[in-house]
Amino acid sequence: QQFMDTELYITVGDVSRNDGVPKFLKPEPGQIAEVPEEASVGTAVFQADAMDPDDPNTANGKLVYSFPDDGTIVQKLFQIDPNSGLITTKVPLDREEREEYTLILEARDLGNPVQQTSRLLTVVVKDVDDHPPQFERQRNSVPLMMEVEEEMPINMKIGEVIAIDKDIGRNAVIDYAIIYGNDDGVFGISRDDQNRGIITLDKRLDREMSGLHTLTIKCFEPTDRINKISKMPYNKLKLDEIQVKVHVRDKDDNNPTFVERNLTRGVRVNAAIYTEIGKVHADDADAEADVINYHLENVTFHRPKTGMKRDLGESGFLVDPSTGVIQTNQS
Repeated sequence: QQFMDTELYITVGDVSRNDGVPKFLKPEPGQIAEVPEEASVGTAVFQADAMDPDDPNTANGKLVYSFPDDGTIVQKLFQIDPNSGLITTKVPLDREEREEYTLILEARDLGNPVQQTSRLLTVVVKDVDDHPPQFERQRNSVPLMMEVEEEMPINMKIGEVIAIDKDIGRNAVIDYAIIYGNDDGVFGISRDDQNRGIITLDKRLDREMSGLHTLTIKCFEPTDRINKISKMPYNKLKLDEIQVKVHVRDKDDNNPTFVERNLTRGVRVNAAIYTEIGKVHADDADAEADVINYHLENVTFHRPKTGMKRDLGESGFLVDPSTGVIQTNQS
């Protein structure tokens, strides 16, 4: 039996049609990317990565990245490097305009026929503290009116003001301060868990001392308190300020008092009936008190020489209930 040896070289490779399908490694399904709002043009958003089972040194294994030409706004805001797969911004993004985008990523090879795959990527625009809080009012708006009764309990709520911050989360927290019209510290204001400014009574409120309090309230970010609470009159052009007028309703808590406590008047013996002797006048410190009426409580007759004293009841004199004029009621 005769034989001989020879060498045979076998090459393993893509010798047939392009049958390798690309596959995305990143992003993974459901993965989310974040980018700060107002980030500069060219800011990196995400690094996409795909692989092809074919030889990367051939057209069948060479991958190109792209967005589909589907007419959405994505291509105006983002771009993807066709060779590296790096996604960057084309314009600064505004979270208040839109806070989330869904990008369709495509990876295709250069073989024939072309093989491609796609993957969704959600891009969330992170909030940046770029909006100062403001009150929703017109620049020529009238003051906000509130009413409260005098002598109300301390620490009671009088009313509330609400400012708006277009940011979200911690960047949307708002503080408030009374920067004018509260020299005596009668009122206080604090933020509640709904970002409202709650106005409270911190000291005794007396209508007779002041019936109207005009307050200037300012809203600001908590970190900016020191710079914002300087004492300044109300400026209607600044939308971070609002004017509040607190009207104090009168409570009838004061008795009327005579202007003169003791009067001495004389009248002739046998003077005609209804002779006017004098007039009394009383004041009431309550601003909204009822009309004062006068009446005769008692008459005492006294003769100094003899020391005689006798109560006459209400006889002998008249007092006009409206004017306080005193007259004789007998001669």
